[in-house]
Formats: sequence, structure tokens, C-alpha cells
Amino acid sequence: MNYISRLINVIRDRSLSVEERVSIMFISVGVIAALVGELICVACHASIYSTISILFISITALISIGIGIRRADIDFIRIAMVIVVSVMIPVVFITAGGFMSGCSAWLIYELFYITLACKNRRLVLVLTIDGIVDVILMVADYLGAPFIYHLKTEQDIFISAFGSMIVVSLAILITVYFYKIIYNKERAYLQQHQIELEKANQFERNFLASMSHELRTPVNAIMGFNELILQADSLEKVGEHALDVKHSSELLMSTIDDILDFSGIELGKMVLEPKDYSLKELVISLHNMVSASAKSKGLNFSVDVDPNLPVVLNGDVKRIRQIILNLLTNAVKYSEKGNVIFSIGMNKRTSELNNDGMSPQTVGLVIKVSDEGAGISEEQQATMFTALKHMDEIKDQNAQGTGLGLTITKNLVDLMDGEIIVESTLGQGSIFTVILPQVIVSNDKIGEVVVQNNTNKEETDKTSEVENEIDNSNQFILVVDDTAINLKLMKYLLKNYDVTTVDRGAKAIEACQDKKYSLILMDIMMPEMDGVEAMKTIRKECYNDVPVIAVTADAVAGAREEYLSEGFDDYVSKPVKPDTLLSLISKYLQ
Repeated sequence: MNYISRLINVIRDRSLSVEERVSIMFISVGVIAALVGELICVACHASIYSTISILFISITALISIGIGIRRADIDFIRIAMVIVVSVMIPVVFITAGGFMSGCSAWLIYELFYITLACKNRRLVLVLTIDGIVDVILMVADYLGAPFIYHLKTEQDIFISAFGSMIVVSLAILITVYFYKIIYNKERAYLQQHQIELEKANQFERNFLASMSHELRTPVNAIMGFNELILQADSLEKVGEHALDVKHSSELLMSTIDDILDFSGIELGKMVLEPKDYSLKELVISLHNMVSASAKSKGLNFSVDVDPNLPVVLNGDVKRIRQIILNLLTNAVKYSEKGNVIFSIGMNKRTSELNNDGMSPQTVGLVIKVSDEGAGISEEQQATMFTALKHMDEIKDQNAQGTGLGLTITKNLVDLMDGEIIVESTLGQGSIFTVILPQVIVSNDKIGEVVVQNNTNKEETDKTSEVENEIDNSNQFILVVDDTAINLKLMKYLLKNYDVTTVDRGAKAIEACQDKKYSLILMDIMMPEMDGVEAMKTIRKECYNDVPVIAVTADAVAGAREEYLSEGFDDYVSKPVKPDTLLSLISKYLQ
């Protein structure tokens, strides 16, 4: 049964050509035909040598198919059978009755298989040789050659001729029939594949057009406001334009993150990084991120949090923030008036066994984002989580955004074993509900959550606070980056430290040979020697007890895990956020 199932899989294998698959199928049908031929030889009293010859063909066919399938070498099967058929069919002609029998039909069978199995020069060569051999045998039989066995009675001749004609005709008809089936299936498959390819090409064109718009828009603002900063005649205008640059930079990074996340999803490299987090801090930060844009559009943005929720949970807070932020920004973007409500509650608590046999308490976190915007039609709801479809809708509506946010959101929710539900009516608004299982770390209740707008001053104070908390006495940091402007920026951000900067991996090794540093910030993509090689050389030739942090623009999904596996102590992606960088340095230089 295993032999037969493997044979069927080969015939169905679309990686093989139609000719290869039909050739294998014809050999299989030929084995059955040969076994019937054995019975015909017995019935018409042919010589024992003809029975042995046909049995040899059957056994050789089965062995060749088995070896070819095991070696995944279809050409081996075809060549082996061409040789066997070309040699043994003439032997059968000689031993089973010659021209005055059914052997002529088997000669036709031989030529049919050769035409099916061979092509180009091989086909011409084999057909020429076999044709000459067949003509010689027929002429020899006509001239009464004594080495050709003849059947004894007219009844034997009739059984041989009629039986062979039926068997060979059926074998050829079955082969042609299945050839048509396979051909039609392949044609339908190729037509469908062509349609999908055209859709993919259209998606790619829409995607590139959308990405070009979404990337160039903030870059244009950054360059324009930067020029205004250079021309500004007062500190007030400098501050105003700098804030515009900041907002445009954040928009640019959001677009880049969407592209990278979508790429990670397509490659199957999206992974979760669960950790303990404060639910209250998450809610407040999300409110602060969205409230300004909602206010600028005249929307009433409110937050409603169940006071009985646990205050500390465990999960991938970065991805949860991304899910909620995508829903909130969409609600604001597609609403012109009315309310946008962000609420968090819970639906149940359960216990699940983990690897050590313990039973952590989990809660179903219910996140709802509702708006009174344009709403979504049932047709759009059916395709809104599919990037290929949603990109077309975004293009048709001339809406802002990459069109990838909901696709990424759906994949993240699925990755967390959660659920996302959409309720919407055209002209009345939408409600997105996300349910995410989260591990409870603390059963203390969150209580009342008071939200207030965050300010840039508070962000600056937070960064300064982190910076001031660091004890930077006698702390030496080596920064390695091949871009001068990046070195200048890093030196300014780390102005309270003793910082050495170099622009090559080889120079970093020389610096480490002359002096021991407290921390090394290593760029990855550098000429001559990349950051990974430089880090490993420092570990081997200088010292291996100093933390080395990868600072890189490589931010695709799985990058962090890749660099940690290479031997880096930590990872931070560019563009570097000052508070993130200073907090990380504080962690290693305590």
C-alpha cells in the first residue's frame, strides 16, 4: 500500500512535468497490461520464453519505479523502461508468435511509450533504432526465419491477436484519458495561478505606491521644517518647528514599523516577548498618544476602565499597545465628528498549567474601541484583515495610511490566541472588540484610572530624570558606527559619560586593546568588518566581560533574537530613543 500511495503522489506531483507524470502512469498501466499479456500467452500456448520475457518486463518496471521514487529521479525510471521495452518487446515478438499473432500490437505499444518517454535527440535516436529492429523482425518473419516461434492453431492466433489488441488499446486509451485529465487540471491550475499572480502584481503596485506616499510625506515635512528651523529668527519658532519635525518623525517610524511587521508576518518570524507590565500605565500612555489627534479633529475621546481589573499582567505589552493603537488611530482617522470610546474590561478568569506544573491565573482582557464614523460595509468587513484586498480599498478611498494596520492587528491577535470582532453599520460607526488572554501577576485591583494629556515637557523631564539617575563616574563607553552624524548624535546623548567614538570595526578592536571600556555600543552594518565580527574578535582577543549592545537599523521581526544568539548582551534599534538608550545603559552600568 505504501508503494502504491507513493506512486500516486508522484503522479499528482505538480513539480513534475505533465509528460513525466503521464509517463510514470503509463508504466504503471503497462505493468497491469503485461500481467494480462501473461494470461494471453498461456491461453494461446505461446513458448515459455515469452512468458518469462513478459514477467521480466513487469518485475523490472516495478523495481525501476521503486528505485526512481526513492531516489526522486523520474528520469531514471523512464530511461530504464525505455531500455527494457526496446530490448524485451522484440524478444516477445520472437518467442510469442511473430507477425501472425498479437505481437504487432505490442510493437505499437513499444513505439507509443518511447514517444511518450523520450524527447529531442534521444527520441529520434531510440525511435530510429527500434524502428529498424522492428522492420527487420517483420521481414525476417515474412521470409520464414526459423528463430521466430509461431503459434500452432488458428484459435491460438485469434486469442493472441484479439487479446493483445484489446489490452494494448485499453492501455493506450487509459493513458490518453488520464493525460487529458491531468492536462485540463494543470491548465485550470495555471489559469488560477495567473489570476493570483496578477492580483499579487496589482497588490505590489498598490503597496509600492502607498509606501512611496506614506514615506515621502513625513520626510518632506521633516526636511521642510528643518529648513525653517535653520531660517528661524526666534527660539519660539525653532521650538514650534522642532515639534513638527518630531511628529513627522514619529509618523515615519510608524510607517516603517508597519512595513517591517508585515514583512515579519509574511516570513513567519513574528514572535512574542511577554513580560510583566502595568495595565494602568498602558492605558494612560495610549490615551496620551491619541488624545491630541482626536482633539485636533474635534472628537470627544474618552477612556473607560473596569476598576476590578488586575493592576499587573504578563504579556507582550509592546504588541498589545500596537494592537490598541492601530484601532484607536483608525477610529480617529475615519471619524469626522462624535465620540471615540476606548474601554477595557474582562470576561473570565481561568487556570492553565504551565511547564513547571503550576497554574497561573489568566484573565480574558476585553478591549473595545468604538467610534461614530463612516462605518464599514459588510463586503469590506469580509476582506478588511486581508492586506491584498484592503490595500485596494485604501487606494480606492484615497485614505491615509499603509493599509497594513488591520492585517498586522489580526495576525498579532491570532498569535496571542485571542479574538477580534467587528460590528459596524454604514453611516453609524464601528465597534472593534479584541479579547486577549493575559496572565495575572498581581490580584490587586486597578481602581479608578485618571488620564490626562502628556506634554513634551514631561517627556523631556522623564528623559532627564533617567539620565540624572545614572551614576556615570568612571564609566567609559565605546561607540562604534561608520556614519559621522550618528557618532555626533550619540556623543551628544551620552555627554555625561567618557565617550570614545570610532568609525570602523578594526578601530574598535584597537581601542579595546589599548583600554578597557565599561560598555560598547556596536553598529552592525559597517564596511570591511561588520559589528558581529568585531564583537566576536573583541570577546576573543581583548576581553569578554564587558557588555556589548547591538545598535542597528536592522529592525525586522526576529532581529533581536538573532543578535542575542550571536553573542550580544542586548539590542536596540535605530532610530534610537534617548530615554530607551539611557535606561539601557543604566541597566548595565549600575
